[in-house]
Formats: sequence, structure tokens, C-alpha cells
Amino acid sequence: LELDGEQIAVSPLAVRAWTKRLGRKGSIPSARLSYSPETSPSAELDIKGVSMDLPVGALGGPTLAESWSGLVNGAMVPARATPRMTLREGTLRLVNDTVARAGLKGDLGADGVGVSSVPFECDLSLEIPRNELPPFDWDKREEWIEKAAQTAGFSMMAAIRDFRSPEPKAGEPDMLQLPRAVAKVIADFRITAWTIDLETRFERAAPGKDGAPAPLKTSGTLRTAKGSGAYEEFPYRLDDVNGTISFVNDDVTVERISGRGGDGALVTIAGKLVGLATGAEINLSIRCEDAPIDQRLFDSFAEGPREALGLLFDARSSAGLATAGLLPDAAALVEQRQALARLGPDAATSPDGTRLSRSLDAGPFALGGRAGFDIRVYSPAGFGTLVHVTGDVTVRNAGLVFERVPYPLRIKSGSIAILDEAIVIGGGGLQAVT
Repeated sequence: LELDGEQIAVSPLAVRAWTKRLGRKGSIPSARLSYSPETSPSAELDIKGVSMDLPVGALGGPTLAESWSGLVNGAMVPARATPRMTLREGTLRLVNDTVARAGLKGDLGADGVGVSSVPFECDLSLEIPRNELPPFDWDKREEWIEKAAQTAGFSMMAAIRDFRSPEPKAGEPDMLQLPRAVAKVIADFRITAWTIDLETRFERAAPGKDGAPAPLKTSGTLRTAKGSGAYEEFPYRLDDVNGTISFVNDDVTVERISGRGGDGALVTIAGKLVGLATGAEINLSIRCEDAPIDQRLFDSFAEGPREALGLLFDARSSAGLATAGLLPDAAALVEQRQALARLGPDAATSPDGTRLSRSLDAGPFALGGRAGFDIRVYSPAGFGTLVHVTGDVTVRNAGLVFERVPYPLRIKSGSIAILDEAIVIGGGGLQAVT
């Protein structure tokens, strides 16, 4: 059965309403038709090699730009064409005004516009709301079919399983097209070399008694694995990134993203991006219990806090003190241990003994050290609004040399508050040993 105009004209109204809107092409290798006085007529059509547009915009859903985006080298770009499915296997079942297809498998791409194909699975059911439509009039059949497609209740689930990001190759398609919420997450979190599982559901309830179409709802879950990434507003680079992100229409919930930072430090991200279409309100939390104080951490902050932290952990001053032999390094601590021993029985009570014991307990000086961080990324809704990156860095067992007063300090504990353009050492300050 070739899907051309003549064959479609003799098909049930539900098939015509669906097929005409989706630009469907291909052939049906076999069909099974059944009818008896006791049952409604039905048909099962085997589908192979049939191509059609993804039936969301065609059935009254959002426009291409509102619902889909492209990814090129990890960057989010406008979609180039309506996503198009090419089916390798599956069955279409027709009963009265209901169309259902289950177990469909194929490739999702777009015709001739440099879009990579992605393997997918799909289930769909659609029911023409005949009771809410005017009586069918052959002379006005196009209007009737258009109305039926725009108001029909339907549910569609499309899944992409265990798909790994393709390696860019010269002369091959450079774009992937994905639901906009998914593309934004991958782009904003700069996730590269990923493997994803994606389930997306498009659904619309039956129309009301007045015939008005119900609103379309888009929802889904994205699971990422084995990737690398860094959120654009706090780009602390993570490896072995795994995450679960859900979305409903234009609202994205980062249920959990985890990855490994410097020295394998575990970092977790959670929060929400609400209202992508109108400029999302962003509210994310980025946490780590124990990470090295290193350039990777410094480079994650905006210019003001980054420069301030650089002044506290000044490598040039530390190197100068080391050259002059003025750091309490391992060699200096050997001398201090010998001096403590020479104090004899008075070591525990004398001021010199207390000072030397404190220094030995603090260990040798090493610039940097360990810290935990709890960062909030927030931006009010609207395009172009300021993004605020604030939070706390809790320092433990760290070596500090302040560039303006280059004196080595071994930090036992303390908290540094991160503001948009500065840092604040508050509370009990930094508890240090000289």
C-alpha cells in the first residue's frame, strides 16, 4: 500500500487527519483488516520504511522554535527543520476514530538539512473527537480534517536509549535536534562526550464540550552518564558526570547532577530553571564537601572573587618566602621538633613549648589545601537579567599567604563568603597558625 493521495483518500477519517498533516511517505508491506456486525471495523498495518514529521506541531502543539533546539559542538542553536521520523518497524492499529501505534522503532532526524539521525522508540495514540466536531461534510472535508487534527486528544512517548554523543567528522551532519529543555541542559552544563537516555511525552486531553482543544503538555526525563561538564555560571570542571533532569513544558528540574572535580572530589548540583521561553528563573545549588584549593576552583569564580582569592593564596609571595627560607616547611619543622626536645620537662608549660607544639600540630606549610564549597547560582526571570553567584567556601588545613602582607599562615578552619564582586572573611575569621 503506497501512501499517496489516492490511497489516503479511501482510508478512515482518523488516518486521513493524521497522515495529511504529517507529510507521511512510504509504503505498508502488509495490512490486516477485520469487520463483523458485532464489532467495529479495525485494521492493523505493518510499518517499515515509512517517514513522517514528528506529530506535535502538526497536531496543534507549539512551533518548532518553541519546542525543539539544535546542538552543534555543545552549543544551543535554533532547530533547522521539523523533526522527521523514519520507521524501521512497528504496527499501526486503527479502530473507528482511534489510531494507536506501539513498539515503533526508527531514526529521528530531518530531511536534507545537515541534522544527525538518532535512534528512537515511540508509542502514540490519537482519537478523533467526533462528538465535539460538526457533522462531516464532504464538500468541507479539508476544514473538518484540519479541525480534527488541531483538537484531537493524543499521547505520544518518544525515547532515545543509551545514545552516545557522536564524534564530529568532516562532511557529516553537525547538528542534533532535541527537545529544547534537553538541549538547554546539555548546553548550559557544557556536557561533552555524554551518553543519554531520554524519554519525552507529548500529550493533550480530549477537547471540552465546546470543542476547544485542551492545552498540550510536554514532559520527560533526561539521564546522562559518563560525561564531562561545567555549569556556565560556575564553571568548575567535572568529569564522570551523571545526572537526572526532568522537565514539564518550559520548566526544568535538575534532580541531581554529580561529577568528580580535582582529586576526585564529589560535586553535586540540584535546582530549577523555570520558564525557558521567557528567560528562565535560575536557582541552582552546587555543593562539594572536600576539594583541593587549586586553579580549577579559582577559575570557577567571577573576576572579583577570583582576584581576591588569588591575593589570599598568592603563589608568587609563597615562592619568594620559600627561596628566603622563611616558610615553616618540613625542614623547619624538624628544627622545631629538636628545639621542643631541648626544652625538656618544661616543654608542656612554657610559652615556647606551647608555640612549638602548636606549629608541629599544624604540619608543614603548603600553599593551598582543602576546602568545601556551597554555591548558589540565582537569576530572576527574564532575558539578560543579572546572574548572582554567591555562597561559602569552608577552608580546612590550608596554607595561605596574603599578597599585601606576605606572611605564611596555616589555616586550621574558617569560612569565606563569596559575593558577586568580592569575598568576605566573617564570623570567627580564619583560625591559623603562623
